[in-house]
Amino acid sequence: LLFDTDIKAIGADKLAGTMFTTAWFWNVDAKAQAWADRFKERTGQRPTFDQAADYSAATHYLEAAQKAGSDRAADVSKELDGTKFSDFFAHNATIRAEDHRVVHDAYLAKVKDPAKASEAGDYTEPVKTIPAAEAFDQPSPDCHLS
Repeated sequence: LLFDTDIKAIGADKLAGTMFTTAWFWNVDAKAQAWADRFKERTGQRPTFDQAADYSAATHYLEAAQKAGSDRAADVSKELDGTKFSDFFAHNATIRAEDHRVVHDAYLAKVKDPAKASEAGDYTEPVKTIPAAEAFDQPSPDCHLS
């Protein structure tokens, strides 16, 4: 994985053209950019992958707790299992009941040439969408952690 924070630290000029996979970047589409714009208004900077993922996860958890009428983990987990959604972070997402993993589309991307950036922090150029079914392996029946 390569994150915006890595690109900033190393330098987009040094990494331009580098291919990588990612599940999200702040300007991947209009929904992501609108959320990132609101985030920037409040914080003064663009969100990182982790900030977006955490916000999305917390939102879905809280919605499930409300639907379940409980904050007990077993009740919320039952409510989340099999949920399908597309939000600003995860597209074509499903929370698999087998292992509680969120599977969603991912992206093959490359680091933009800094001359093509629309603003500071505009590092990512999409190359291809990787459908959720290809981006995530199926759960292993041999794994007893789920």
